[in-house]
Amino acid sequence: MRPSVLNLAIASAFAFALVAGGAMAQSDPAAVSAEAASAAADAAQAEALADEATSSAEAAYDAEAPDANAAEKRADAADDAADAAGNAAELAEEAAEDVREGDGDADIKAGEARAGADVASAGAAVAADAAARNTDAASDTPTADMSAEQKATMEAWRDAGKVGPQHERLAAFVGDWDAKVTMWMDPAQPPMESTAPDSSALMFGGRFVKSEFKGSFQGEPFEGVSTMGYDNVRGKYTSTWQDSMGTGTFLSMGDYDDASRSYTLRGMMADAMKPGELMPVRVVIRITDDDHHVMEQHETRGGEETRTLEIAYTRR
Repeated sequence: MRPSVLNLAIASAFAFALVAGGAMAQSDPAAVSAEAASAAADAAQAEALADEATSSAEAAYDAEAPDANAAEKRADAADDAADAAGNAAELAEEAAEDVREGDGDADIKAGEARAGADVASAGAAVAADAAARNTDAASDTPTADMSAEQKATMEAWRDAGKVGPQHERLAAFVGDWDAKVTMWMDPAQPPMESTAPDSSALMFGGRFVKSEFKGSFQGEPFEGVSTMGYDNVRGKYTSTWQDSMGTGTFLSMGDYDDASRSYTLRGMMADAMKPGELMPVRVVIRITDDDHHVMEQHETRGGEETRTLEIAYTRR
């Protein structure tokens, strides 16, 4: 529904601008400034309503409402509509500024301002619809016939699924990165070095961050996928790793230290050289700044811990 509404609004608005662009009233600087101001107000409203739609969608998801998946899609549509409204408002203001300064064809610029205002208004309408419907979805929960124990269980699961500051911290990993990989196969030998791209994005309303790594190992293509999140029940950060060279999943769990801006996760990895045995692994992720972080992997063999891998990430 959203794309057709916005596309129709854009098409009709600019058609109106071309047909009625010669009207003297539209080229009046005061009238054009009013259009730009209206567009800015609609854009601000669209942004606020998009935030409301997102919040209600998360509430619907937490409450396991029947319409939770649709609510999430409506929230995404509201975000897109708010972005479109904001862009249109900026264009309307630029056109109004040209009219006030006498730059360009005043009638055409006035039409562009009107079109921007129409698009911003359409964006606000889409966001308003999503916010209203998501509010209904959030309250549509099947709790009426539940026992006290069942309601307590549902509340416990809601708390377990809430997004908190620990999850918000994961946003630092979001983006596209250049990864410099250093691997020590033998501590007595020089390490192997390579570079590869990495792309990371949040999942499930910000509960997890997923990273996709594509590189090479000994001249062969290599791909890996990791997820990282914060488990409210355990009170720990958890991570998984899977790649194209193996069939297992490495699981690790640990904590974040605010003073050093670092995560320390520990897990047990299957050792291909010793089937049936598990090898202790310690992973440290240090946040250098907004555009750099480093991951180190340390493996313990024969009671001795050795650094085997380092990946330095630089934001593109």
